[in-house]
Amino acid sequence: MLHDTHLACFCSLLLGVGRLALEIGAMGYRVQGNEFSLFMLLASDFVLNSGTCSPEHPLAISPWLLETRNVHGPLDPVRTVSIPDVDPTKVLCGDAPSDENNNNIHDDDDGNDYPDFSMAAGDFLCIYGHSREAHQWDGVVSCFFLDAAPCIVEYLLVIYNMLKPGGMLFNMGPLLYHWSGPAMRPDDLSIEHYECRYRHLDRRYLDSVDLSWSDVRNILENIGFEILEEHVGVRALYTADRRSMMNMEYRCIQFVAQKRKKNNKKSNTTTEETNTTEEEEEEQQQQQQVVVEEQQQQQEEVVMEEEEQQQQEEVAEEQQQQQVVVMDEQHSVDAAAAVAATAAVEQVMDEQQQQQQQQVVMEVQQAVMEERQAEQQQQQQADETANKVATEQQQQQQQQVVVEGQEQQQVAAETTTATTAAVAETQPSRKRSSQELEESKLDDDNQDDAMEIS
Repeated sequence: MLHDTHLACFCSLLLGVGRLALEIGAMGYRVQGNEFSLFMLLASDFVLNSGTCSPEHPLAISPWLLETRNVHGPLDPVRTVSIPDVDPTKVLCGDAPSDENNNNIHDDDDGNDYPDFSMAAGDFLCIYGHSREAHQWDGVVSCFFLDAAPCIVEYLLVIYNMLKPGGMLFNMGPLLYHWSGPAMRPDDLSIEHYECRYRHLDRRYLDSVDLSWSDVRNILENIGFEILEEHVGVRALYTADRRSMMNMEYRCIQFVAQKRKKNNKKSNTTTEETNTTEEEEEEQQQQQQVVVEEQQQQQEEVVMEEEEQQQQEEVAEEQQQQQVVVMDEQHSVDAAAAVAATAAVEQVMDEQQQQQQQQVVMEVQQAVMEERQAEQQQQQQADETANKVATEQQQQQQQQVVVEGQEQQQVAAETTTATTAAVAETQPSRKRSSQELEESKLDDDNQDDAMEIS
C-alpha cells in the first residue's frame, strides 16, 4: 500500500464500467481509468456521469433475459439487478472528509471541489507507450487485463516504463489470452503456409504467444520487477449467474510486483545528501527529459529500422506468398488427382455394388421361378390326381350305363319276343281281312268302270 496519497497516482487498466477505479479513488488516491471498448465506455459514462440513476432511484436491468439453458425456474431469466448500488458522486465527493485528510479533492479555478478522477479512452499502448507517460505513475492496477494483450511482454514493458522507481503493479486475473490464434493443422507444411491460410485474420492472432505463469514471472523479474506477493489459484467468477446450473470459474493469479529502484552512486555519502533537494529533483527531471529525448530518438531510429525491415518483410512475404500459391496449386493438382482417384474407386465400387445387386436380383428371380415351378408341379400332380379320380368315376358310370343298357336290351328282347309271339297268333286273321279288302276294292273298281262305259 502506498501511504503518501499526495504522490500516489494510480492507473486502472481495463476500466469496464468503472467500479474498480471508483473504489481506488474513494480510498483517497488520484486515479485515471483506461478502457478501449466503446460499449464499456458508454456504460461507465452513463453510470458515473449521467446523474439519472442513484441507489434511491436505481435502474433495473435483466442481465440474463436471453438465457434459456441451465435455468432452474421460469422466473430466473427475468430477474432484475438494480444499478448503481452506490452514488459515485457521493463516494468521491459528497461523503468525503475535508481537504486536509482527503488529497483526492481539489479546487478548480472557480473554487469548486472536484475529485482527481479521469478517464483515458483508447488503446493502452498508444496512450501509455508515449514518452510523456514515462515515470509518471505510482501504481498500476489491472484486473483481467494482461491476458487481453496481443503480446503480454509488450504490455509489461510499457507498464514498467510508465511506473516511477518503486512503483507498484497490482494484478488479478487468468491467462486466457484473447488473441490466441488457431492451431496448426497437419497439412500446414510450414509457418508461411499456415500464415497464408489465415491471412484474412488480424495479424495479432498470428503473432500472439501463449505463455505460462512461470514464463510471465521470469519475464517480470528480467524486466526489472520484484515479486512481493503471489497467490495462485484464486477462485473468481466472471459475469456469472449464481443461480445457473453452469458457470465459468477461473483460478486466477494475484500478484504484487514493485519496480526496482536504481542505486545512484554519489561522491558524497553524508546524511544531508540522502534527502532529495529541489535542485536534485530538477536535475533528475532534466535527466529524465534527456532520457526521454534519447528514447524518442531511439524510437525514431527503431521506427525507421522497422519500416525498412517491414519493407524487406513485405518483399519476402510476397515471395513466400508466391511460393505458397505455387504450393497451393500443386496441392490443388494433387487434390484433383486424389478426387479423380477417389471417383474412380467409387465408380468401381458402384459397379461392383450394381453387379452384386443384379446377382441378388437374379438369385431372387431364380428362387421365385423355382417356387413357381414347384407350385406348377404340385398343381399338375393335383390335376392329374383329380383327372384320374374323374376318369375312374366316368368309367364306373359308363360301366353302370352299359349294365343298365344290357338290362334294358334284355328287357326289350324279352318284350320283343313276347310281342312277336302275340303278332304270330294274330297274323291269320289279318290275312283274311286283307283278302276281303282286296275283293271289296275290285268290286268297287268294276263298278267304276261300268259307270264310265255307260
